[in-house]
Amino acid sequence: MSNHRMKWTQALEATLTACVGRSLTETWVDEMGLYGPEDAPCFSHSQLDFVQALTLELRFDDGAILHVGCWQDDYDFALWPKEVTHSEQLTPDPDPDRTLFRVRRFDAFPSGALRDVTWAADDRGNIQTITLHIDSAEVILCAGEVYEDFDGRLKVSDRDESVLIFLSPDAFARTVFNSAVYRIE
Repeated sequence: MSNHRMKWTQALEATLTACVGRSLTETWVDEMGLYGPEDAPCFSHSQLDFVQALTLELRFDDGAILHVGCWQDDYDFALWPKEVTHSEQLTPDPDPDRTLFRVRRFDAFPSGALRDVTWAADDRGNIQTITLHIDSAEVILCAGEVYEDFDGRLKVSDRDESVLIFLSPDAFARTVFNSAVYRIE
């Protein structure tokens, strides 16, 4: 790993570590439909127990705001956690059902003390998963995306351009990556 890449990875890790001990009060998501046409996307699927997003926004009781999105190096996409200002925070869409994307408050996401944050990086230092320990809950974030095949199957790819948000380790463990095994409902 190059010296520049190492500094970049260390900066991302420092951003995550700085969140430990804060209290998460509110979560927003810039959600992307899992499949379907842009004017009528499907945001849920009985076998896909996660939310697909462009950005996950965590708001803390001290006023700090963390965005988790993705960025691309020459090979893969990876998670990109960064602190943002209040002027950059997500705001609700006036018509959330109009497009493939919708910004909304993510009420199912746990709130409370962020006790620990762990992450896994690939051999180039790109963060592929982040695990948030919030009170007694465990949330896993993963770089990935759902693709719709022409034969009516869905494939969940890892190392892709969206943030997949799993509200439990079981949901993450049940997900089959990089194989078109899910049928469109």
